[in-house]
Amino acid sequence: MSKAYDSINLDLLKLALECIQIPSQLCNIITNLLTNRTNRVITNLGLTKPYNINNGIDQGETITSLL
Repeated sequence: MSKAYDSINLDLLKLALECIQIPSQLCNIITNLLTNRTNRVITNLGLTKPYNINNGIDQGETITSLL
């Protein structure tokens, strides 16, 4: 599955946010929102079983346009 989606590494995202001087509290909120989560895929047969997102922001994630 990981090859099917482009993703952004959360560690690199946090470094980029710190580099442009985003307050640390906001960096923590953003990274906390994107950790310890699951995902499901819509197929012709219905939804797949949930799987863990190990690292990154999925392509099409709503927060990506804000970042």
